[in-house]
Amino acid sequence: ILKYWKSKSGTPEHIGFEVDTFATWEAKKQYMLKLNPKRILLDDTKEKYAFARKHDKFLCYGSIAVFEFGRYILGDVKLLESLILDKDLLHDIFTTYTNMILKHYDETIRLAGKPDAIWIYDDMGYTNGPFLSPDTYVEMVQPYHKKICDHAHNRGMKVLLHSCGDVRKLIPHIIEAGFDVLQPMEAKAGMDVTELVDKYSNRIAFMGNIDVTKLITNDRDIIEDEVITKIKYVKDIAGYILHSDHSIPPGVKLDSYKFMLDTAKKAFPTSLN
Repeated sequence: ILKYWKSKSGTPEHIGFEVDTFATWEAKKQYMLKLNPKRILLDDTKEKYAFARKHDKFLCYGSIAVFEFGRYILGDVKLLESLILDKDLLHDIFTTYTNMILKHYDETIRLAGKPDAIWIYDDMGYTNGPFLSPDTYVEMVQPYHKKICDHAHNRGMKVLLHSCGDVRKLIPHIIEAGFDVLQPMEAKAGMDVTELVDKYSNRIAFMGNIDVTKLITNDRDIIEDEVITKIKYVKDIAGYILHSDHSIPPGVKLDSYKFMLDTAKKAFPTSLN
């Protein structure tokens, strides 16, 4: 159960959850065991697929992954406690959900066409670090991430991971899982692409890290410094995709956003279209 804000921009507040035991999970689990075409939104997917191919866009199919799904149905507190206290429940939830999304990815590909990549969303970090230790990630989450990555790679697709917050301690294990791209590298949580490319260049590509707190100033000097500093550093070292470090808030003017893009194209003219 979510509460959305009517008068401001922000993340919806989680206020209630129905799954708290194996018994309540088993009742919900039954809806996830079979292929359900209604989950695919086929007409919309075909339309976007055709548009992307016509305009030579990099095309991704996407969904949340296991950690985010656990948050959705258990809530943050129950999920984090269960990483230590109820591992069997989480493994059953994560296994069921992983099998479900892979089944639906394959059906989407069969009906609409194969994308260039799978993009999964698993917010595993907050301002001060990851929600789980590297060892817990390896034990409880990485096997399911690896299964998704292997599934995509075996079909000739790349895999992007979206994870907000400071996930620096998890990056070696994210690479081991098989991810090709890490996004969005939230600057206000301490993530810095100029630091990360020195450690992990040629092992994983990076997408994002343009600080929205700089964009929202709508000050062209501040925006230019943010973009130029980062792009000039990374462009000759590792794969980098221009992107903000978080959703663009309403306070960012359209002209400021266009200025960010134009500044990037001038700094990186051979790679940005």
